[in-house]
Amino acid sequence: MSIQGYAEGILGDVFSHEKAAHTILSEGDKMKKLVDELLYISRMDSGLETSKSLYLTSVNNLLFDCHERLRAIAEKSNKRVLIETPENEVQINTDDEKLEIVIVNILSNAIRHAETEVRIACYANENGVEIRIQDDGPGVALEDVPHMFERFYRGTKGNTGLGLAISKGVIKNLGGSIHFENLQHPQHGAMFTIRLTADI
Repeated sequence: MSIQGYAEGILGDVFSHEKAAHTILSEGDKMKKLVDELLYISRMDSGLETSKSLYLTSVNNLLFDCHERLRAIAEKSNKRVLIETPENEVQINTDDEKLEIVIVNILSNAIRHAETEVRIACYANENGVEIRIQDDGPGVALEDVPHMFERFYRGTKGNTGLGLAISKGVIKNLGGSIHFENLQHPQHGAMFTIRLTADI
């Protein structure tokens, strides 16, 4: 309706072309994201979206690549993203493209809700790899926490309600788990923890 309204506004000279075009492009991006997510969910349900190609992946490089993809968004909103990785390269057999989908999704959410900064960290141990993404925002309302990974549950300031459901499905297909928690005083904000069990 927003796209239609602004398009009609252009025809009737109600809005400036620049303002209308900006809004139409923005709404178009939202529609594309929603359609892409719906298609991905459909492929997951039909069993077509499985991780069959596992490669030895550098988690360090993957995190830095995801950061670069979202750097402009973070800088535009005056947020900084800090990455903490071990000196030794952390490697794991996984589907790097699928894992990147999850990292970008959670990182973009963290940037949107952060007050000033987002922290990403990864750890390796004998059981696999752990990735933590946390922000210094207000955290998630307690009534929303049990429903965070449910499809179409948007909660406070949510978008489509599909991103976290997709992330959970992807991580499950990769043989891992994803967990959420609100940080406790003196810290504040939200933290997602991804655990992947594989050969390192």
